[in-house]
Amino acid sequence: RHGFGWAIAAHGDRAVVSAITREGSPLAYVFSWSDNDGYFREEAGLKPANDPGVGVGSNIDVWGDWVVLAPRYRDRIHVFRREGSLWLEQAELALDSPWLFELAVAIQDDLILALECRPGQFILSTEQVLHSFRREGREWIREPEVLGATYCSQAQTIDLHGDVAVGSGGQIFRRVNGAWVSEGRLSLPPVNSPQSFPSAWSISGRHVAWGVSTPPFSGEAARSAYVLQVAPSDCNDNGRPDECDLNEGTSLDCNGNAIPDECEQLMPFDSDFDGAADLRDFASMQNCFTGEKEFSGSSCCVLFDAAPPDGRVNAGDYSAFRKVLEGP
Repeated sequence: RHGFGWAIAAHGDRAVVSAITREGSPLAYVFSWSDNDGYFREEAGLKPANDPGVGVGSNIDVWGDWVVLAPRYRDRIHVFRREGSLWLEQAELALDSPWLFELAVAIQDDLILALECRPGQFILSTEQVLHSFRREGREWIREPEVLGATYCSQAQTIDLHGDVAVGSGGQIFRRVNGAWVSEGRLSLPPVNSPQSFPSAWSISGRHVAWGVSTPPFSGEAARSAYVLQVAPSDCNDNGRPDECDLNEGTSLDCNGNAIPDECEQLMPFDSDFDGAADLRDFASMQNCFTGEKEFSGSSCCVLFDAAPPDGRVNAGDYSAFRKVLEGP
């Protein structure tokens, strides 16, 4: 296996290792942990239908039964899924980027991110671009691209945790109201290493790990690692972290996703968040009915106060709910 270990990714009890391709060889190999043997056993080799050719290494990521591959010099992302005992190519995602050198990829649940560095608007300039795909059923829907750093190196890395992603150079991207936005770069420690020098990034929660190889003539250790912290989200722009708003009861989180409800568009009357206003919600509404009395501001009964919102759950809201139940 030529160039085995070009890139490595792991999630749970599964690991994926890519290799530099030879004639007819897989781009990557999937391994699963065996409790009986105490080591990883090879499950399968992954080879896309659209073979990228020989001498190609791939950036990879894995999430549960999903693996994404991004071969170098190609503007394609290959998505594999484990179905039964087989790993099958589920999709090939095209970016149509003619200047592409290398894509960094990450996958989490129904999201795929890809980070590239492409020529900028001016001579010798570059720009970092985040591509995202969201899965609906078996289809991957491409979302609007987001510009990151103004200058970047061709070799990119990216990692994703929850609604925050970190890319090369410490560039932070955050998903807000279903869309990715660039939040600028982390404040990095003073390291004598140019941006083009290889580095790796990983994120978990609000903590980011940065591994950097410094030139031997820099006077520093040949390899260093740093831990940084991402600034907390403030989606309602009240000058306080969302986490504090939720802990102190300043904001509601009726659907339990750790995002203040005022930052989302919650469906009226859908108190169990199943996408429909039905008889289960009607039972909850009866418990919230206040008539002309105002309900507590910290109550999720606000979901039933919709016709129009007046701090009460009364006959007007009841009538509006009946219309929703009866259909158009």
